[in-house]
Amino acid sequence: MKYFTDPNGQFVIKVPIEWQYSNVAAGYKEESPFSFAPYDDPESAGAFQISCYPANERTPKNNIQPSDKDNLAFIEKRMDDDEANIHLWFCTVENHVLMAKYIYLKKHENTNRIREEMIKVKIALSKTAYISKDNRARVLALDRYYKFQAALAASFDLKESALKSGSLIEFILIIASQIDSYLRLCIVMRKQLKNKSDELEQKYFYQGEKCKPITEREIYKEAKSLEVISEEIFDRLSRLYDSRNRIVHRFIISDIRTRDLVDIAIDYDDVSEKIRLDMRELENLQRKAQVGIYKNSATPGDETDKDEVRFLFANINDKHLLEKYKREV
Repeated sequence: MKYFTDPNGQFVIKVPIEWQYSNVAAGYKEESPFSFAPYDDPESAGAFQISCYPANERTPKNNIQPSDKDNLAFIEKRMDDDEANIHLWFCTVENHVLMAKYIYLKKHENTNRIREEMIKVKIALSKTAYISKDNRARVLALDRYYKFQAALAASFDLKESALKSGSLIEFILIIASQIDSYLRLCIVMRKQLKNKSDELEQKYFYQGEKCKPITEREIYKEAKSLEVISEEIFDRLSRLYDSRNRIVHRFIISDIRTRDLVDIAIDYDDVSEKIRLDMRELENLQRKAQVGIYKNSATPGDETDKDEVRFLFANINDKHLLEKYKREV
């Protein structure tokens, strides 16, 4: 299963890995109701929706559930109509109502697919928790970290595609983005080791439309000040940053040649690999110190956890939303 956290951090639900988050996939707003359907043949499987609303005077008050816990006691009802069957669940937690629906066409009722999906729906509901205000920042930061991991992994698909097609500019841009991501992760790990803390600072993993940006140059400077990178790597990154900007903004109006892109790409790739190896050392330090996001992580030589791989693949699919890069989960 995989986690879904609503954009405000009000609730978390574990849904089947085979379910796609439909709001983003269909281009809808990320607001209630949050909808899910299987990646494969969704029409015959129906759709699951979950919402969170403030309680009002009509909200049942006789069975208020605790926050920050799953296995909530949902009240179940039916709201079928002529075309579809609608299963409805709701419960009150603190001053909010969690409401879920499972909707499928009548022509599919009593099929094995619907029975299987109904089991998945009930398991997902048992793994739903309303998050108290004190814990929302931590929950949102963890959600953004998972998405950051998936986006970084997805970037290697784009890097490989750029290599195969010989798209040097795309290759350079992707590696520049990967380096920025490596350094953000290294900064977080270094701070966790220094402070002996597991705290995740969301600002390093997510930059929304209304967030104050942390530029690449600022990341380079902070990484140098925390001794994540050396003065030599910092200088190389600064030169590459200037070259990359010249490619993006002044390729046509400058003297840069397409031939120059090859050397820039090779230099970027070399610096990226050095930083990746430094990042691995920080991961090892966290394992030894039992501090931070990598304290309980598997080492590169350990046997791969198949469930973790499926979880990552599902999140990569949700990042791409393109059939070309779809992984089987």
